[in-house]
Amino acid sequence: MPKPKKEKIPPISSIEEFTAVVDEIALSTQEFDAIALRQERAIARIRARFAAKLQPIKERVDRQFKRATKFAVLKRAELLPKEAKSSCTALAEFGFRTGNPTLSLAPGFTWEDVQQSIQMKAVEFGILAMDALEAGQDDKAAELNKEREKWQSLLVTKTEVAKDNVKSLLTDEERAMIGTEVTQGESFWVAAKKEKEAKPAEAQEAA
Repeated sequence: MPKPKKEKIPPISSIEEFTAVVDEIALSTQEFDAIALRQERAIARIRARFAAKLQPIKERVDRQFKRATKFAVLKRAELLPKEAKSSCTALAEFGFRTGNPTLSLAPGFTWEDVQQSIQMKAVEFGILAMDALEAGQDDKAAELNKEREKWQSLLVTKTEVAKDNVKSLLTDEERAMIGTEVTQGESFWVAAKKEKEAKPAEAQEAA
């Protein structure tokens, strides 16, 4: 398919034409704003009209989902045998999904403890780097300085730990040294089957 040709925009040749163009921009902008306002009002009316129907359904789904979640947690072994993550009913799929890894405190630690541990590690590597430089071990000093910079990058400010950096830059052993660990929680989910996959209850009973 050939590319559409770019429209040639003729230059303005006089102050009078410039004034007319500016006035046209103003009028078109006013027209655009007026139509956009009517559009927003129409959308708001439609939303208000359907809200009365949607809200009770949402509340019903939320209420039933809480009930299903509680039961699924208590009866997981029966619902999902052999460590399965999901299963299905006639009309829906359900299961547990693992959430994103989150950084949390190891038992007995506070974020202040973590901050102090990070600062101490940065200082420790800084001292080792200076000792290596004095001993003429430039390569070793460079490696130690990289470690120092890594630990310093774990602090966003003097009072806040950069949790994403702690997750991505440290090993499990290093995270344990400063009193943190990476955990992943699970959440229950339910999704309606696609129309072709869903089997009406009447047909299931007949089968």
